[in-house]
Amino acid sequence: MSNLKAWLEDEHRSELILKHQLKALSEALSQQQAEKPISSSSPWVHCSVRASTQTPTKTPQCERVASSITAQMHKEEEANAECQRKFSALPVPSRVIQPLYQEMMERREKERQQGHEQRKNFLLSAQKPFSFQEREKEKREKLIASQDQENKVPTVGKPRRKLEKDSLHSELKDQEEVCRTVHAQATVRQENSSAPLIPKRRSAEHTRKEKLGFLDEKPSFQPKIIPQVPDFSRLHKALQTEALRKTESRDVTKCRPFHLRTSALPERQRMMSPKKSQEPKLSLSRSKSLGALTSLSPDTLPTYITDAVRKRGMAIRKSLEMRDSKNHEHAEWLRKYQTRSQAMKKTVALHAKFLDPHSSLKEVCDEKLKQHM
Repeated sequence: MSNLKAWLEDEHRSELILKHQLKALSEALSQQQAEKPISSSSPWVHCSVRASTQTPTKTPQCERVASSITAQMHKEEEANAECQRKFSALPVPSRVIQPLYQEMMERREKERQQGHEQRKNFLLSAQKPFSFQEREKEKREKLIASQDQENKVPTVGKPRRKLEKDSLHSELKDQEEVCRTVHAQATVRQENSSAPLIPKRRSAEHTRKEKLGFLDEKPSFQPKIIPQVPDFSRLHKALQTEALRKTESRDVTKCRPFHLRTSALPERQRMMSPKKSQEPKLSLSRSKSLGALTSLSPDTLPTYITDAVRKRGMAIRKSLEMRDSKNHEHAEWLRKYQTRSQAMKKTVALHAKFLDPHSSLKEVCDEKLKQHM
């Protein structure tokens, strides 16, 4: 709707410009006529000035002159309008203004920035592995530096009395722990001597060592880790070329040789009626068109089908075949569509019948008849 309004405004503006130009031309012509002397003026003016004095026989002549002048002016106006229409530059439409251009450029810049951000995010998401080694190295160095700072913290020296008390307290603790361990060992020995379950415990420990001994062993297999990421695109291309080569080098199925014996079969002898057998056979002579053509004089034009006629016939046949094939495809598609729609209707009806707990009036009527019969 906006385009139509703009077009109408442009048309209206061009019409106003043409009217203004025609008005200027008419004013210029009137000025030229006013500047000319009265003697060189047209006889129509002379007749109009002295119309009262002249006789009525001279009025048709003045009218003819006036009509010729008006026709000439009309032709000049038409010629000027046609010249303006063909060779004058049209004004710029009102819809083509600078803000629209600026909006278009801003939109284009926004789209470019969005595309740049999308590509940047995609590249960041598709970064190769093992690129975080430098980051881990920096973390490790920071941890080592922090541990060194903690170790370098100066220890405050304790007084001598506190040191003596601490040493006595630690000695007492050590003695208590030794007594506790000796007492525990004695109790364990007494229990072992009294309990008859020693062989079972030993066998359980032996089986546990046998079953779980592989955990203490060092693994002999040391996997080799490749730090580089393989070029998957190159490997994919190589796989595609290999698959194409395999498909191309596939052995062609060869037919087994055989000997066709139809040519050796005797001719089938048809049973002929006696009337037909008595009829004489007519000898069909060959057409003499070739001989007639060869016997023509060299001055006559040759009669043969040109390439243009042959190509035209081929194009017509091809178009007819294409039309027939399209009609056949349309009919086939319509038939398949009808079959599908019928099957769908049947399935929908069955599904609705299964979902509907109520039975139809016909079924109810049949059941009631069976009950009362």
